[in-house]
Amino acid sequence: MKGSGESPSREATNSMRGRKTRYNPKETTSINITKTKLKIGNWNVQGLNAPGKIDVLIDECDRYKLDLVALTELHWPGQGRSRHKNWEIIHSGPDTSRREKTVGLLLSHTAAKSLLSYECISDRLLIARFNCKHVKLTIVVCYAPTNSETRPGDTANKDAFYNQLDDVVSNIPKHDIQLVVRDMNAQLGDDNIHKLTWNSPDGKTVNQIDHTLVNRKWRNSLKDVKVYRGADVGGDHNLAITTVRLSLAVLKQQKKQLKFNSSNLSNRDILASFNATIGGKFNILAELDDTSDINEEWANFTDTVNSAAREHLGYRKGKQEEWISSESRDLISRRKRAKPSLGSDYQELNRQTRASLRNDKKAWYSKIADDLESAARSNNMREVYQMKNILIGKTSRRASQIRDVNGNIIKDEAARLQRWSEYFKGLLNADEPEETIDFSVFTQAEELNINMDPPVREEVDKALGLLKRNKAPGVDNITPEILKDGGDVIREWLLRICQHVWKNEVTPAEWGKGIILPLPKKETSPTVVTTEASPLLTSLEKCFQPFYSRE
Repeated sequence: MKGSGESPSREATNSMRGRKTRYNPKETTSINITKTKLKIGNWNVQGLNAPGKIDVLIDECDRYKLDLVALTELHWPGQGRSRHKNWEIIHSGPDTSRREKTVGLLLSHTAAKSLLSYECISDRLLIARFNCKHVKLTIVVCYAPTNSETRPGDTANKDAFYNQLDDVVSNIPKHDIQLVVRDMNAQLGDDNIHKLTWNSPDGKTVNQIDHTLVNRKWRNSLKDVKVYRGADVGGDHNLAITTVRLSLAVLKQQKKQLKFNSSNLSNRDILASFNATIGGKFNILAELDDTSDINEEWANFTDTVNSAAREHLGYRKGKQEEWISSESRDLISRRKRAKPSLGSDYQELNRQTRASLRNDKKAWYSKIADDLESAARSNNMREVYQMKNILIGKTSRRASQIRDVNGNIIKDEAARLQRWSEYFKGLLNADEPEETIDFSVFTQAEELNINMDPPVREEVDKALGLLKRNKAPGVDNITPEILKDGGDVIREWLLRICQHVWKNEVTPAEWGKGIILPLPKKETSPTVVTTEASPLLTSLEKCFQPFYSRE
């Protein structure tokens, strides 16, 4: 083990439990796999429910350039994964509404893209596995019970925790780099000031209770563990940073679609220039014979619309409004400078900082409420619901873990893809009917009077009117607003494509593609598959669907 202070070895710990662990010489091999360093923090934050505390935490993580941060005592109920600024946080807490314990893992943008799997085991244990160059990294975040949580002489609670921890570690793949980042609530090591991680509220006692363990095979890849007393989130625990010689490898992901700012089409000048760009290309193609391949016709349309949208409409920009005032920022800086002493000055500054942040939060909520009331008066219900979700603190839930039919979390990437294949085969395919219908017994019905003429402009206009706004685009990245508000040039081009499809009875190949969107579901039992999926179709494919039911 490397870390702040000494701790009983795994062999000694197993021996104390009546087990024997044989020494394996192969485990002594030390491997340095890369020159890149990964910085992993370990911090007991003593709750993240106070206004502005998570913002201060993220600012500190950015300041120390951390990649991962193991968190304990978040005081968040339930389990889940959410986003805060450019960071993501996984938390594992109690199922009840009581805000106690809870462990978590804070991921930087790069670490989030390297995450292979995670499992929320209990309110004291969380495990996550990351993709790295040449090897995988598994991190176990744990928070040990304290003496005050158990009756004198009763060690059942502690034994249950350590047995569960031992089972978790024993199930980690042997070839992985294994890091156990833990708040053990037990004093170990000497009184070296650079290793002391906890200060008592009275400022008289300083102990070393936060540690990082690494498996013997990779011990030389762990380069340093150091306590940073200057980091501050308003608690009595210090930040411990573990430096590992390791490089995260980003998983291969689909390129994120950037949505066009379709609201700019309400500007007449922008709309005119947008139509002029598309019209120039359309006029050239209109002079050509319409016997060209439908896939080529569709590619010309999507390429032209996307190019014009990038040039004239631009992309939507996310709103991250800063609600913490400059006065609160100044108090946070003063509190940070006063932390090493942990005296009465620090306690007073901590009280003032928390009060100032609460006032800032109230002022921000008041502003959101005024905006909501203004949106309601203008009958803008979309903005009303957006403001309502901000007020109640509702955030978008990330897709939960993929489970097999037995409810077990699937950690292997190939197995997850196979599970998706099984899911869609069951969703989209039906069993063969046991009985077949003999159509020869039916008499011939009257010939139906169905309009078989090619689509006309009035039908295209009607179909566009049925498209709903504010819907996500498909693989073509063309929103319904662009088709509805894009002007006559786009509508004429759509008519040309629809007539081509109707005449040749062939649709573009891209119409058969959809973006698979995972939708998280609430777990009602241990055996449910907690993620379903829905495909996003292209807007023009939706526009063409009314022609299938013409009268």
